[in-house]
Amino acid sequence: MPEKAAGLKWFVFLACFLMISGLYPDITENIYAQEQVKAAISKEAAKWELYPGDLSGFTFFSAKEINLSKYGQIDGLYLAYFSDGFILRLSTEGKVLETSYSVNSLYEQENLRWNVKKYSWNEEVYSRLSPRQKYRVNLMRAYGDPFFKAVNLLRENKTEEALKEIDGGLDWLIYSGLGVRIKSTGRDKSPIIEDVFDNSPAAREGLMKGDTIIKVNGETVRGFGWLESLENLIKELRGPEGSAVRLTVVRSGLKKPLEKTVRCGKIIEPEAARLLGLKSLVYSIRDEQEEAERYARMAMSINPQDPWAKISQAVILVKEGKYGEARELLGETKSSLARLVVSLAWAGEGDLDSAAESYRKIPREHLEIEDAFFGYFKNLAQKSLAPYREEKKRQVDLFEAKGQVKEALEEYAALYFISDRAESEEILRKVSVLLKKDNSLMEMPEETRKFFLRGEAMREEGNFSEAIQEYQKALVISPFIPQIYRTMAFCYASLKQYERAIENLKIYLLLYPEAPDAREMKDQIYKWEILQEKKETK
Repeated sequence: MPEKAAGLKWFVFLACFLMISGLYPDITENIYAQEQVKAAISKEAAKWELYPGDLSGFTFFSAKEINLSKYGQIDGLYLAYFSDGFILRLSTEGKVLETSYSVNSLYEQENLRWNVKKYSWNEEVYSRLSPRQKYRVNLMRAYGDPFFKAVNLLRENKTEEALKEIDGGLDWLIYSGLGVRIKSTGRDKSPIIEDVFDNSPAAREGLMKGDTIIKVNGETVRGFGWLESLENLIKELRGPEGSAVRLTVVRSGLKKPLEKTVRCGKIIEPEAARLLGLKSLVYSIRDEQEEAERYARMAMSINPQDPWAKISQAVILVKEGKYGEARELLGETKSSLARLVVSLAWAGEGDLDSAAESYRKIPREHLEIEDAFFGYFKNLAQKSLAPYREEKKRQVDLFEAKGQVKEALEEYAALYFISDRAESEEILRKVSVLLKKDNSLMEMPEETRKFFLRGEAMREEGNFSEAIQEYQKALVISPFIPQIYRTMAFCYASLKQYERAIENLKIYLLLYPEAPDAREMKDQIYKWEILQEKKETK
């Protein structure tokens, strides 16, 4: 005990000494802030679906340590760190100023940081994130990236606001400048050129990837490792067409720095392709074909490999009756929107079986989202598949009349995958009658069982997102196995996605209303409903 008391006295003495000497003047404010921002951090953590144990800690930065002008702060700000790399920047009052991800190094953190003005992306870094990290990064994109902000507006059928957001993003991607992308190398270090665009003014003057920028127009740029200063540097590297920018760069292998004078020219960054592709789709929805064609051409000319450029051009081709070209263009593109367009192309040629096959590959949760933008293309596909649905209904009636239950189930499955929510529920009720007559129909075929057990292995390791993916593969083969929906429901609940959990457990009960645990599962739905309500009010 005396040793512990002595240690405590020494700690108190050291803390007092640090405060009095001014070596750590913010220690008292930092302790106070921990209480003040706790509620804000907890609320934000719930919003991003972070767990309480993910919080590693938070630190105060004074005006002496970081440039606060970008954030409109005077006294300082707080950084809250989470174990998977998620970072919150908060004011002294607990207001969230910015969100970002830090992955392995500072410059990668910069490449995964979003703000309203500038979109920045690093696919290689993104590919290394875990499913949970990707989930929150995608939320950051939705909150800060002009592309995703425009998509969110389109989901609400706000086309004019979406076009303004798109144009704002294009202003940052189509501009007059040098044609280089720069990245931070750390605090108090000069930035380096990460990329030089082909046929740009910088390329013509011989600037190279890896060059370190030490001066711009004669002024030293050391210390541009922090994002707020990096943005100022980016502004210095842009200007009216023909205006000159003098750069001093250090190149590996050369003893002396190089002096380069580069005149600004028109720059179109590759990322502009997806915004232009999206803009084309907006005009397609508005039935303004000439504008839709113009922006699709622009998108394809900038980056013909961009998925949104391809989709916008494919929509044009479908409207022109060039169905084969549309399918060939989209190729292996697997997004839900691309599959809808492919479905439209097959239907246009009269191959409704292939059209339905493309449609059924779209995850049901995507099809059931209330979304005006995606809904426009979904409704076109649904309309084109109307004759197919009528034929499947006729086949179901025929097989049921003959007592051919397995064949009827196959036709119900084909119908289920292309039906809306109301029709799907009716199909599930009819299927439940067949399952009640023959319980052996609930047994999993071998291929279905394989994917189900792969999901079980993931679930047992706590990898719930990956488990769900395997269960969904099983359901594509056998959509009427109650056990899969029940198991998947609890995986969604483990991810705190209670709405999905409830939806899947209701399907379980529709298919198997007399299940031994039916009462227990109904009670579980009530519990998840209150948890979902609490989540929505946070």
